[in-house]
Amino acid sequence: MTAPTAKQDNMEQRRAKVAQLRLRLLSSREICQALAQSGIVNPHTGQPYDHKVILSDLAVLKREWKEQRTEVIDEHIDRQFMEQQEIKRAGWSGKDYELVRKTLRDEMELLGTKKAQEVNLNVNINVVIKLIEAIEARGENASDWFLEMLQEMADADTD
Repeated sequence: MTAPTAKQDNMEQRRAKVAQLRLRLLSSREICQALAQSGIVNPHTGQPYDHKVILSDLAVLKREWKEQRTEVIDEHIDRQFMEQQEIKRAGWSGKDYELVRKTLRDEMELLGTKKAQEVNLNVNINVVIKLIEAIEARGENASDWFLEMLQEMADADTD
């Protein structure tokens, strides 16, 4: 790994100050002014940094912060998941099936599988409702139609 150049050091110093000012809710234009007032200027021109440079810094910071947040959230979810596994083990070994059921529900909530099941159920219900409406619009009895389809599926399974 090579040592950082003066240009990299300058950019990192500027971005650290940009981050600090952004966290104080300054706009990008206010950040430009604050940098100039604190003596952080473009070393090549001696002029305040251009607004576009600050916008670029803010975009880089936003990506970095999002990556850091995602890592922290992932670590938190991993820890919670492992804690739930331990609670389930204790529930199973103690024959506390209500604890096991509750932990499974919590696990489904944490991992998002509970919501996925609810979404699939809602979509399926909406599909069935549309199907019933289409069958009835043709003047047919939806119950008879479903019974006929179920019989056909059962017959296909025995073939």
